[in-house]
Amino acid sequence: MPGAGSAAAESPRAAATAATPPAAATPTATLPSAPSPTPTFTPVPTPTNGNLCIQKFSDLDQDGILDTKEPLLPGWSFTISQGQSLVTTVVTTSTGGVCLPLPVGTYTVAEVLQAGWVPTTPPSQTVFIPGGTMVFLTFGNHQLSEQVPNPGPTATD
Repeated sequence: MPGAGSAAAESPRAAATAATPPAAATPTATLPSAPSPTPTFTPVPTPTNGNLCIQKFSDLDQDGILDTKEPLLPGWSFTISQGQSLVTTVVTTSTGGVCLPLPVGTYTVAEVLQAGWVPTTPPSQTVFIPGGTMVFLTFGNHQLSEQVPNPGPTATD
C-alpha cells in the first residue's frame, strides 16, 4: 500500500494546516523600570527610662521565695538610691507592690525594716535598670510570733 502514510499527508485538512503561516508575534513595549527608592534609615531612639517594680511579701515558709500562697504586704517603705544619693522613697500599695519609671542606671533598693519582722531576702538589693524594660525585685519578711511569757509552775496552797 503505497501512500498510506502519504494519503494522510495529502488530506485537504492537513494541506490547509501546513499552508497557514504562523501567526505573527505581537510586539510588546517594554517600559524601562523605574529605579526603586532607596530606603532611608530612621534610627529608633534608645529608651532613656526603664521601670522598677518592687513586691513585698510575707514569707510564711521562710525560704526567701515568693510562693503562690504567700500574701503581698502593703504599706512597706523602700529607699531607692544611686551611689550615695537618695533618689526617692516609695511605699507598697494595697496590692503589696509599687512600680516607678527610672532613668537607665544602677540603683540600690533598701527596705525600711519594721519591728516584729525578720528579712528572708537581702534587705538591700542592687539592680541595673536598662531602658525600655521592667525589672522586678521581691523582698520577703517573716513575722515573728508573739511569745506569751510562760508564768511557770504556780504554788498551790
